[in-house]
Amino acid sequence: EIQMWVIEVIMEEVSKRFWYHFTGNKKTNNINRPEYPIHHIKNIIRDSQQFLTKLPPLFSACGIYVPPKRQFIRHLVELLMQKLKRDMKEIMSDKQLMFHTVEQVIQFQEYLMSVHSYPSEDEEIMAKTDLPSCIHFFEEDEIFDIWLSS
Repeated sequence: EIQMWVIEVIMEEVSKRFWYHFTGNKKTNNINRPEYPIHHIKNIIRDSQQFLTKLPPLFSACGIYVPPKRQFIRHLVELLMQKLKRDMKEIMSDKQLMFHTVEQVIQFQEYLMSVHSYPSEDEEIMAKTDLPSCIHFFEEDEIFDIWLSS
């Protein structure tokens, strides 16, 4: 589909920048600061708003419509989840860090829901969404148990 292709092309560059900043020995790749990649993603969403609002009419003219902003945020959330998964072993070894990371992720998810309706409250309540949510990452038994014991 043309719509998915456009989002994938955009995300290719966004992903490169994300991984550049949040892997290796970069100052921004600080495991003790989970808010760094979260703020980076929030800035990407903010900076892309105007562009993303211009896409729906173009896609509608082609007879396809899945909100591009929704798909864009979906990909960004997937990036953050990959980053968390990469760092999880180290995060789990420090209860304070685990608590701080969970707190940051919860705040990020609240931001996505309140500002961008991602996923919408109805979808979340009814579990009728295939949209990834960072919160669900912490529902894994081992991670959840450590979080509760913090």
